Amino acid sequence: LNMLQKNYQIIEFVAGKFINIARLNKFGYTKQDFMDYGDMIVNSLDDSIFTIEKVVKMNIPSNIDELGFDSKFYESIIKFSNSFDYTYFNNKVIFVKKGKRLSRLALLEEILNVYEKMEMDELIEYLHINYGIETSALKIKEIIKDTTIYYDSIMETVYKNYNVYYEEI
Repeated sequence: LNMLQKNYQIIEFVAGKFINIARLNKFGYTKQDFMDYGDMIVNSLDDSIFTIEKVVKMNIPSNIDELGFDSKFYESIIKFSNSFDYTYFNNKVIFVKKGKRLSRLALLEEILNVYEKMEMDELIEYLHINYGIETSALKIKEIIKDTTIYYDSIMETVYKNYNVYYEEI
């Protein structure tokens, strides 16, 4: 199944449901159209970690938009593009350009490199609004355990590192 998806012989358009390239060919779409879409995305994004929500918000025009599929279809195309790596944060697919660091921790580090510190509730809300990721404080604490990210349980705040925390107290 993975090999068929990697070669764009089938594309997932709803969780667990696939459309065959032969069917898409009947509507005038080829494997090259989907490869071109991946190239358009890679050329439109910076090196940060993203989810399909970011791509949708960017509203990048493409001829495959006319197919009318929802974001799962585009997510599937990006997942099997040669330009991106992907992993999961809970049940959400997160992407980055090939060769860049990708993990749940890397995403949290990216956010904290910008904001330096966030209350846990703010971080959870930020992940939901900007990435479509549903998570909990417990899950975030598990991810950042034994890393340079510092969590103050009294303030319920996540800091980029202990130095940022120390400067505040």
